[in-house]
Parts: sequence; C-alpha cells; structure tokens
Amino acid sequence: MTTAPFTLEESQRAKSEMGDYTEFYSHLAMQARRASRVALVACAVALISIVSAILAQLRPPILLRVQDGKVASLDGSGVQVAETAPQQQPDNAEKLAFVNTFLNRFVNIDPLTVKRDTTLALNQMTYSLRQQILSQLNQENFVDTVRQNNVTSTLAVKSAELVSGDPYTAIVFGGKRITTLINGQENEPCFAQSKPMAAMKQPGGIQPYSAADKGVVPLTYPYSISTEPHFAVFVEFPKADSIRRIALGDSNYFLAEADKTDPHYAIIKQIEAPAAKGKTAIETNMLVYMASGRVVNINLKAGKLDNTAYSIDYPVPTAQPNDDPPPVPKEELEKKLREQERLELAENTIAEVKDHPKSQPGVVAGGLDLRFYSVKRLGALALVSFDVENTSSETVDLEDPQVNLITASNNPKDRKKPLVKTEPVEITQSVVSSKQLSSGARAVCLVAFKPPVHDSDQQVVLSISNRAMADKPATYRLE
Repeated sequence: MTTAPFTLEESQRAKSEMGDYTEFYSHLAMQARRASRVALVACAVALISIVSAILAQLRPPILLRVQDGKVASLDGSGVQVAETAPQQQPDNAEKLAFVNTFLNRFVNIDPLTVKRDTTLALNQMTYSLRQQILSQLNQENFVDTVRQNNVTSTLAVKSAELVSGDPYTAIVFGGKRITTLINGQENEPCFAQSKPMAAMKQPGGIQPYSAADKGVVPLTYPYSISTEPHFAVFVEFPKADSIRRIALGDSNYFLAEADKTDPHYAIIKQIEAPAAKGKTAIETNMLVYMASGRVVNINLKAGKLDNTAYSIDYPVPTAQPNDDPPPVPKEELEKKLREQERLELAENTIAEVKDHPKSQPGVVAGGLDLRFYSVKRLGALALVSFDVENTSSETVDLEDPQVNLITASNNPKDRKKPLVKTEPVEITQSVVSSKQLSSGARAVCLVAFKPPVHDSDQQVVLSISNRAMADKPATYRLE
C-alpha cells in the first residue's frame, strides 16, 4: 500500500469543501462551559435561599413577657422595650386613631354589619360601661330594630382633638345623618337637629320648645298625642321616675326612644305618612315601662300636629330609708374576721421573708434553690413561707407551688402498685412575688392550707418547679 503525498493545494481544497468544523466546535464548547458556570451559580443561590428559609422557620418567635405592668427585656432580640410609664403610653396619633375606629364602629350603622360592628365597639369599652350599654341595647332590641327598619347612620367627622390635661377625653365635631328605608321609601329622622332636642339641655332645667313657644302642655288621662312627619315630639315624665323600656304597637310608622343620659323623657317621631289622604288616619299605642313599676299607655295618631312638648304627671312612691342595717349573721362576721386575720398574717410573713433573706443554700433541684423559712398557724390553717432562687443561666417560668400528701407502699414486692402515692392538698392561698425569674433572681412565696390528718408513713411535702423542667421539682418535707 502506497500513500500519496498530500500537497498544500489539496489540503486547502479539502478545507474549502468540508468547512472549518474545528473552530465551530470550539465555540460550542465555550458556550457549554458558560452555561455550566451560570447553572452552578443559580444552584448555589437556590441552596442558600432554601437554607435561609429553613433557619427562619426554625428560629423561635420573639415573646414579650409582661408582668406587673412591666415588659421584660430580651437580650439579643433587637427589640427596644419601653421600660418607663411615659414610653408605654400611646401618643396622640394613636389615641385619635382609637377614637375614630370606635366612632366608625359604634355610630356608623349599617343593617348588614350592625351586629359585628357593635360587638367590636363594645370590646373597646371598659367592663362597667360595656355591661351598661349592652343591657340598654338588649332592652331596645337594637340590632333587630336596625334590620327591620333598614336604619343607616353615617357620621362625618369634621375635627377631633384631645382635651389638654385629660388623656382619656377627646372632643369630636361632626355631622350625623340617619335614614330609614321602609316600603321602598327613604326617610330621614334627624333627631339631633330637631328644635326640641336642641332646647332640652339648656341651663335651669328642661325648657322644651313648642311651635308657639308656650312651654310644656300637660296631658290628662287618657293620654293622646297627634304627630306629623318631619317633627319630633317629646314627652316629659316625673323626675322622680325613669323610663326602663318603650314598646310601640306599630313601628312601621312611628319611632320612640328614651334619652340615655336623662331617662325621664321620651322622643316620638312619625317616620311615614299615610298612603292616601282619603283613608282613615293611622293610630297606634305606645307603652312606657317606668322604673316605679307603672306602665303608661299613650295613643299615637298620625295627623295634624298640635304641640311638640307634653308632660305627664303622677305620684311616684318614695322608699323610706331604713336607718338600721340588717343584722349580720354571727357566722358570716366570724368568717370575715378570720379572713382579715389571715390576710394580715400573710402580709407580715411575706414582709419578714423580704426583710431577712437567707444566704445559705436550701433544696436545689430543676434549676431552682428552695429555702424554707417558717410555718405559722392560724386556727386550722398553716401558712408556710419560703423563697425560690433561679440557679440556672437562663430565665425560667415558675409553676404554682403545690402541697402533696405522699404515702409509701407497704409492699414493695407488689409491682402492680406504685411505690409512692401522691394526693394533692387543697391550698387556700398562694402568693408568688414573681412567676418569671432571671438568672440569680429570687421570688418570695407563701402558701396557706389546712394540714391533712396523716399516719406516720405519710409525709406532707411542699414542691415548686420550673416550667421547663416540671419533672424535677424542688421539694421540702413539712410534716
């Protein structure tokens, strides 16, 4: 076999026919290397993101512990804790936002959301005010009345400002619009803008307004009042009595309510006119339940308005004060005296522990050091004083102290029965100065209980534990 020499001209001819495949494949290799580098970087970024998300989920949430009006500081959390009372108080912007939120829920009324908004507004009130307003709303059937009459109330706040010197009082100026939708007709009973309502709170007592400015017109039995749309009529009752509840025979044509701050007068308004003039005038009755037990029946007639201010007078019996209080039973008096003695003895015992703390170690278990001080007797009760110190390096939460009656088993060979039987003893009073202890901190404690009758093989044991190590309580044998 012979090989012919491959000349330069032939190699150039072959290269021109076949093309520069080596350079083409080198470009492909470069692109592949670049793509692999980008893929490696993307995988690294995705891996870092996944690890960061897992660490964020595993990190415990920041807890702010509040006790005795103070917020515990959290080291290393990055949270700035308001330690002083001025720092913990809300600023003026937060107070005004609270007022606006309350008014939007309590004053703005919508039939669809009245129940939810009223509930949220009641939750913003104090306990005593919430109970008072809730009882009034239940007596008036507020939610049902709003839904039946399609009552809509809108408050347009013009301005709101806080009263200087009183951090809990704000003055709000605005306009309120109340509308009802009955049988497809919209009415606007603007009680707050009626003239009688504007004149009720004038100085010098109640000075009602009438069309001729003649004062209050007294009503005689049987009581009857004529009403007309777009006019408000009020009825004054004796000042010695007060209105408890108002019931209307026909609430489609009339509205009636009692003033909440001065409930010895009622406001009546006709909210719908008769359909046709030729028909008989609409009549109904209003029952007013008074605090004295009297029920006043007033006939209401839709027609021509006679007056806008009336008064109803009747004698109100007054209860004779009893100068002599009822005698207190002897058992109840003795019980109160024993309770007072127990509280005084407990205060004195706690003061002694705080004034004379012990330095020697006591019973150490579960990260706690329990030091026993004394047992004082008051009748059948035993008051035990002790303190607890946190010996660990972390903040601990204390469980409530317990007193148990422990009985050892007589037959240790019987494996079916436990070797120790524990029965809790009822504690009458339990005092722990601080349920949360930082490292090295102490808590003064006191328990009052009635020692149980027990045998020689039984023990009365006091115990307190760290919540994180509840299975290792610090115990002390009392009896």
